Amino acid sequence: MMIISSTITGRGLLFQWMFLLLLFPGFKVNAQVKRDSILNLLSSTHLPDTQRVIIYEKLAYVYRFNSPDSSFWYANEGLKLSVKIGFDYGVVYCLNHLGLYYLNKGSSYTALNYFNQAEQFKSSTDKRVFQGAAFAINNIGMMRLEKADFSGAEQMFRKALAMDEQLKYKKGIARESGNLGKVMLALNRPDDALQFFERSLQLDNEINHIPGSLETMVDIARVHLMKGNLDKADSILLSAMEINNESYLAVKIRILDLRASVEMERRNFPQALKYRKLAFSNAVKLGVREHIITSSKGLSDLLVQMDNYKDAYHFLELHSRYISEVDRERQKAQVDDLLALYKAEKRQNELVALQENRQQMLFYNSRLISMRNGLIVSLCFSLVLGTIIYKAYRDKRFVNRELMKKFQEVRSKSEEINLKNKEIESINTSLVEINRILNKNELQLKDAQRIGRLGSWEYTPSDKSCLWSEQLGQLFFSDDYIPSNLRLRSFIERILDADRKIVFDALRKASTEGSVQEVQFRINKEFDEVLFIKGRVCPLIDDAGNLQLLTGIVADISDQKRIENHLIEAKEHAEMANHSKSIFLANMSHEIRTPLNAILGFADVLLKESTDMQQREYLVHIKNAGDNLLILLNDILDFNKIEHGKLEIERVNYNLHELISLSVAPYKLHAEEKGLQFEVQCESDVPSFVKGDPHRTRQLLVNYISNAIKFTQHGVIRVTVKKIDASDGKLKLRFTVSDSGIGIPDEKQNKIFDAFTQADSSTTRKFGGTGLGLAINKQLSMLLGGDSGVISPGVLADSNQPGSDFWFELVVEAGCYEVTSQASMKIINQSGFSEPVRILVAEDNLINQLLMKKVLESMNCIVTMVENGKQAVDAVNNTDFDAILLDIQMPVMDGHQAAMLLRQKLTEYIPIIGVSANVFRDDIIKSTMAGMNAHIGKPFKASELFEILKVHLPEHKLL
Repeated sequence: MMIISSTITGRGLLFQWMFLLLLFPGFKVNAQVKRDSILNLLSSTHLPDTQRVIIYEKLAYVYRFNSPDSSFWYANEGLKLSVKIGFDYGVVYCLNHLGLYYLNKGSSYTALNYFNQAEQFKSSTDKRVFQGAAFAINNIGMMRLEKADFSGAEQMFRKALAMDEQLKYKKGIARESGNLGKVMLALNRPDDALQFFERSLQLDNEINHIPGSLETMVDIARVHLMKGNLDKADSILLSAMEINNESYLAVKIRILDLRASVEMERRNFPQALKYRKLAFSNAVKLGVREHIITSSKGLSDLLVQMDNYKDAYHFLELHSRYISEVDRERQKAQVDDLLALYKAEKRQNELVALQENRQQMLFYNSRLISMRNGLIVSLCFSLVLGTIIYKAYRDKRFVNRELMKKFQEVRSKSEEINLKNKEIESINTSLVEINRILNKNELQLKDAQRIGRLGSWEYTPSDKSCLWSEQLGQLFFSDDYIPSNLRLRSFIERILDADRKIVFDALRKASTEGSVQEVQFRINKEFDEVLFIKGRVCPLIDDAGNLQLLTGIVADISDQKRIENHLIEAKEHAEMANHSKSIFLANMSHEIRTPLNAILGFADVLLKESTDMQQREYLVHIKNAGDNLLILLNDILDFNKIEHGKLEIERVNYNLHELISLSVAPYKLHAEEKGLQFEVQCESDVPSFVKGDPHRTRQLLVNYISNAIKFTQHGVIRVTVKKIDASDGKLKLRFTVSDSGIGIPDEKQNKIFDAFTQADSSTTRKFGGTGLGLAINKQLSMLLGGDSGVISPGVLADSNQPGSDFWFELVVEAGCYEVTSQASMKIINQSGFSEPVRILVAEDNLINQLLMKKVLESMNCIVTMVENGKQAVDAVNNTDFDAILLDIQMPVMDGHQAAMLLRQKLTEYIPIIGVSANVFRDDIIKSTMAGMNAHIGKPFKASELFEILKVHLPEHKLL
């Protein structure tokens, strides 16, 4: 404080008070007032560079929570000015702010680079600079915590805590204690986490550090929520709301979100919804997408629990959109990181190339010097030799002959030497070429390892020596920083603690068992980057079975792991979307069937009562339209079941000929009304009884017949059944529906079996339909062991119409003969009971109440109507009934709950029948498990309801 005061002497006591007030967080001043005051001071006062750096750094801190881009600008300006004037305090803190900015943007590599630069100041004797280095180590710990490296995060936090405890810096001690609490919480150690959080809160309160106190209070509340102490958690959050008078939006969002979680645990969904909506609106106001993503997901989950699927879908869609934006930004940040790595690698390669060129120049210079010295020596020797020979020739001419002889001998030896020299030169040339090839292969191997991010090593047990390739060092360490004193221990220390045992086990098995081992593990690089590594260990064993050498290669498979993670996420999103679609279809089925039940039911009632021919014609149109809508709804549900593999195929014994006859009967009448000739040809070798799925066989057949009638204006429709294969007690049958209609063009024949596809877009407008029938037939025939297709022109083609032959095949087993009851095959004419039947009906829909009462009274029933399951239970306690009809989805108490209570209380066996728009197989099973005797789906026919009642009521009540 004395240093700061001396730099602003002459500005007045008031100015000094303002400056100290703004720089030290101990004074309770509104955050907005702080920012405005600092900006005014920065723009209106001529300050020394050191004070200007301090103001830049404080503004970067203030804007970090609400305006990250402004924080980045001030931190960058502060860093440039600090480097210029050599102000270490400004350098270390501005580096931290820049690292936090890039960390929030998803650029981990750039953020870690800034934090590592700031950590280099840990040997500073300036306390504030030393604190900044501790802050950087803390930030590195936060990065490891986000990557779920809890061991590495705890190590960084404890290292920073030791540095701050050395200076007794309470704010830093509180910060690291809170972060250690977060690590303990992530490791599911709430009691240890609570101790760290309470220490952090105590220190933050002592120094009046409001943001730190608020964050720690929220963490403590989260611990109590995990332990089930809801009142304690709520009390702490209320206190935090009161303390948050400066309205730190990020903290406020966390408080509101946690309060919503508390209310959800209490099952107070309206209050939880209120808090979630406040958290979401504040997240939007803050503009930080991570908070918007969390709040929108929480709102969507809560609204699903409150059955508000429309709003839940809206917030889930918003959540997905922001998730996509964040993923794109993170991918961009990762691309930027890879670009920075590429530039660093390129710079390193250029330095290596320059160093190699320098070494080659030195080598060639040394060779030139050696050749020059050899030439000088040779010349000197030649001069001396010439002088001696000349002197000997002049002084001793009489020995000329002897000298000539000796000279001839010398010449002969010289020629031999020359020949030897040529041989040596040839050998040297070969060696040079071999060295060139070896060097080229070595460079190619290095390039291959660098491109493939591979490294190799070998270990000799006899002398415990270890060799490794240059690329292995670059893979385990920074590309531009490889320690000069690399040892085997240096590589082992890079392996994550959790994976070291796996690596040691692989090395041990390779050494003792002599087998090749493969292992996957993770390493930490210099900038805290985690890489996924795949290694292979190969032992070299001699004839005696002794280990001579261990060799291995390692490869960086981080990109492959990232792709696998993305694929897993995409699969989860797809499964979630399919689940949402199934829920939507089930809900839509229920909501459509409920009003459709009233439409078809009242149409049947009016057809029985009305005598006016025009009205009856209108009613027939209404009923036909409702039946078509019901068929369309069933097609959509069948297609959804087929898509999800939930369609079950039966294997029962049934009369195939009888099934065909009953299936075509109504369509034959329809065809004849249209003026078409209808024929059925079943070959003699087709057995009468088979084992298969009669319902799906009928569905396949009538789909094709209805299509043939729809698209044929005149001529013939023929149904043909024949056996095409038989083996091992199984039969393959082919059903063909031929028509003389409009036909299918060749180019469209492969497409019409796709979902929602027809041969021509005008077909929908002219004939109707959705294009699902043929797609369902295709899938059903495959599920039944066969296939389906079309041939056009067909066998009934003429000069005007090409016609079509639609066929499907299915595999059945040979059945056994059964005597079928004639009563079960004839149409039921009975429609009433011999004596009044007392029936209790639980139905919450008013229109369906009227319909049920009208239909049952026409059967000679006395109807008692209630609106929910609880009223049904109470009514049974007071009155005796012959049968009970329960809707499933009702307020207060649903049909399943009511059925279970009734089964517990009833002393006599009274039939309970479920009547619901839920028609899935799972819904029928739930009704049976709840104690119901039967389940009938909406819309129902009066004859179907009568048949079910007739089965479960005494026979003496029938006509």
